[in-house]
Amino acid sequence: MKTLFSTLLILCCFIMHVVAQTGSVLWHFDTHDKSFGNAAMADLDNDGKPEIVFSCYWNDSSIYALNAENGSLLWKKNMGGCNDAAPIIWDVDNNGVKDVILASSCNPVLTCFAGNDGSIKWQTPFGGTDSPPSIADVDGDGKVDLLTGDFAGYLCCYNPVNGALKWKVLVDSDAAIEASPALVDINQDGHPDIIVNTWSFAGNNHDSSAIYAYNGLTHTLIWKNSMPSDFIYHGAAFGDIDEDGKPELAVTCYDKYLYVLNGENGSLKWKYAAADSAYVGDPPVIADLDKDGHLDILYIGGYGDVVMLDRFGNLKWSYLLPTYESSFRGAALADINNDDTLDVVFSCSNGILYALNGSRGNLIWSKDLAADYGNTAFELEQEPLIADFNNDDTLDIFVVGGHAEYPAITNNYGRAYAVKAAKGKGPAWTMFQHDAVRSNCLCPTAPAGIETPTQTVLDFTAFPNPGSKVYFNLSLQHEEKVSMMIYDMQGRKISTLVNKNLSAGDYQFVWQGLTDTGAISPAGMYVCQIHAGHRTSEKKIVLRY
Repeated sequence: MKTLFSTLLILCCFIMHVVAQTGSVLWHFDTHDKSFGNAAMADLDNDGKPEIVFSCYWNDSSIYALNAENGSLLWKKNMGGCNDAAPIIWDVDNNGVKDVILASSCNPVLTCFAGNDGSIKWQTPFGGTDSPPSIADVDGDGKVDLLTGDFAGYLCCYNPVNGALKWKVLVDSDAAIEASPALVDINQDGHPDIIVNTWSFAGNNHDSSAIYAYNGLTHTLIWKNSMPSDFIYHGAAFGDIDEDGKPELAVTCYDKYLYVLNGENGSLKWKYAAADSAYVGDPPVIADLDKDGHLDILYIGGYGDVVMLDRFGNLKWSYLLPTYESSFRGAALADINNDDTLDVVFSCSNGILYALNGSRGNLIWSKDLAADYGNTAFELEQEPLIADFNNDDTLDIFVVGGHAEYPAITNNYGRAYAVKAAKGKGPAWTMFQHDAVRSNCLCPTAPAGIETPTQTVLDFTAFPNPGSKVYFNLSLQHEEKVSMMIYDMQGRKISTLVNKNLSAGDYQFVWQGLTDTGAISPAGMYVCQIHAGHRTSEKKIVLRY
């Protein structure tokens, strides 16, 4: 009897654990159409809690800002047509309030909204786009620039403070730029350069699809790679995949190949043939998924084959979705089950939200949102957002789904969902392709130009900066696991200042240029990155002796 009782107790605990891991709906918000353009998240009204911004297709045509903790509406604006590009969030005028920039598709206008109330700061007509805007200081003037492509084949650069066009370059008159510009320093001059991919409409051979690299300072062409032979819809992911101190680019193409290029000259590093897929269209994502100390690459093929490759292009694992559905906007990464390894979260055209173990590819849980909505025609086509939406120390996931037809747009409908995942270590995934430079890389340290909005501000000070001895001050409101690391500009961790649980209080740490091995670091620029709970922040520091 005791043995039977123990067995039942263990089984009960196991069932409770499985139920807890299957995901439950935190809240939902109904719209009048599907959302293709993904979402972005940040604290827009400075209430210490995040808001979520997304836009919808024709029958709705609106951009929404919702309070992430309960799904209530903060503001909405009708844009007079479909919006298929992800918005971006940035404090464009440094007034302490985040702004929202949306590049519309059918009504070809760029719009900047005040994040707290949705009031319009500026609007600029342009060529219309599906290209999610990117932000970084590419011209070295100390102010950020707004980059996007358009349907006419132009790469455009705008002043995000007032929407004025700074310059534009015709990339290809026979192609559209659907992809987000990837902003990464490929020529090692200290300034981000611009990688754009084209969607050809030049005949049936799609012979105008290519990958282009432009100098950020001069917006002149550095190189062009014409190897892809079909459509390219999404932007390049980037990171130091081969550990040579220089970035590589990962690009998916409808010709069934994932291409990995050397960033400095565009030459082919390797390519992987997705033989079982109809196409490879989703954006690839880069991270160390199995904690072996090396970056991996993950993509989802057109027939629902989820594939993880090592840095050499060798298959580590694959997972085939049971109904061969697609996940066109790709995956977000975070540790959502508290096992200290990254997990893969993505939504599918069958209306199901999936979570896979990143190191092995096995299913953690799935949530059938089409069944929750009550209609099998409910589809999902968004890369999820992941963060703690309501400050309960549990990670949540956001996606928007629905049904879209054209021209019969009155048949369309949509619903936004927040799904509770589980207690996990994150980190938060707060926008399409991870960050404002669209790296789609959960790399050891963020490339120059990244600002990552988090659910609450994690503020710390560094002084003197520049200096030979830099002090870091940090205040905690409650006990949290805190890690503070120093990285060089190649993304290599060289020093760990703290990595443990800290109680509430004020703390000071100091770095005098010593590495973890005791070596003295040369003078120059470094990055201090800190993680506290699910929050992440970083500062550039200059070591000067």
